[in-house]
This record gives sequence, structure tokens and C-alpha cells, in this order.
Amino acid sequence: MAANYLHGVETIDIEKQGQLIRIVKSSVVILYGIAPEGPAQELTLCLSDRDDAQFGAPKTGFNIPKALEIIRKEAGGCPVLV
Repeated sequence: MAANYLHGVETIDIEKQGQLIRIVKSSVVILYGIAPEGPAQELTLCLSDRDDAQFGAPKTGFNIPKALEIIRKEAGGCPVLV
């Protein structure tokens, strides 16, 4: 699993139409809480909505599904360790 998420900062240089574009990746979100289903007390890497689905749909009293929903809307493909 260590190869799937970033430790520290990564800089990627892309040349597009003669211009250099520099992309800096530097974050992994760590989320701790409760969910109606999914792995319990186990670190789980979520990279997409499909990965997030294992924690169930947002329900009252459970913060993980709602937090993942918000993260995907705001941060897109940001890796999340749950």
C-alpha cells in the first residue's frame, strides 16, 4: 500500500505546447471516525468514489461517509486514509 500514496512532496514537470507546467502533489488526508459498514480499525486507502462506497452511504450518526462525500466534491481525487 505504501506505493499508492505520497510520502512528502512530489513535483511533476509536464511540457504542453512548448510550455513547462509544474504540478506539485503534497497531501494525503487522514480521516478517523465511524461508518455504518466497511473495515473497522484497519487503515484503508480510498482513491475514488468506488473505494469510498465500502463505508456505506451518509447516515445520521456516522461521519466517515459524509466526510468522504465532501472531500470528493472539494478535492476530487485526493487520496484519503480512513
